Amino acid sequence: MKIFVLGSCRLHRPMEEIAATGRCTYSYGRSRAYLHSVGEAVQRLRWMRGEGLIPDGMAPYVFSTERTPVLSANAQREQTKADFLLVEVASEKELICDGVYLQLNYLNHHLLSPLGEGGKAWWKEMLQKRRISAATAEKVIASEQFAEAGFGEAEARILRDTYCEIADENALRLSLAELKRLWGKPMAAVSHVGLPLQDGRVLHSREAFIARVKKVGAELGIPVFEPRGVIEAVGRTRALERQGADLDHYDPNFEQMYGWYLLNRVIKPNAPAIPDLAA
Repeated sequence: MKIFVLGSCRLHRPMEEIAATGRCTYSYGRSRAYLHSVGEAVQRLRWMRGEGLIPDGMAPYVFSTERTPVLSANAQREQTKADFLLVEVASEKELICDGVYLQLNYLNHHLLSPLGEGGKAWWKEMLQKRRISAATAEKVIASEQFAEAGFGEAEARILRDTYCEIADENALRLSLAELKRLWGKPMAAVSHVGLPLQDGRVLHSREAFIARVKKVGAELGIPVFEPRGVIEAVGRTRALERQGADLDHYDPNFEQMYGWYLLNRVIKPNAPAIPDLAA
């Protein structure tokens, strides 16, 4: 079985573990750059098909590379030959600049963090207003941190023009339908972990988004798996890093177990005609 993965470490590492056993093949179009939202997934699949260009200036904030990766014919064939798509739909936030969907973690690591307090102020305003005022953008661009980091026109454009969309039910329906159309083969989506924080606080916006993903997935005939049940069965202190405190990262000792679960309980039941062993 040839499985194509679009997502973060929460999908890539477990499936890589299972592929190493020979029970499936795992591919990612020769770009393992992580993603978390359905808009990013649609963009990546289009790019892998040669249908969308991502400028080099945007590469650090999409692929975490200095330049946009070279897309070889072999890489393009990987998704064509794959039997099944496993895609992560974990974030309701879509950060968009000039039509390019940016990866939030890469944006923070490569741009906002080096900008220090200016980067924090920019992000706070983005969360509050979904876009940035000209005054805020120009203040950050004129800062010493911007100059010292060697940032240029691409970063200035991102700071000025990026806006944030929240994937409400209608937007999610349109994006997932487009992803399903582009893929055209069996697929399943995996949501974020819908657990409370270790101190008991509930992440209401995350749980609401997981519910939206499940509802829209059911309408579109896309199976949606939420990892909470398997993590609770294993125990969060065993499944999650930092003794169960880190909802974003799985413990390495849990990853192969989780990979087997994905293969046997998520992928196989939704692709019964596909051979079990890797070709």
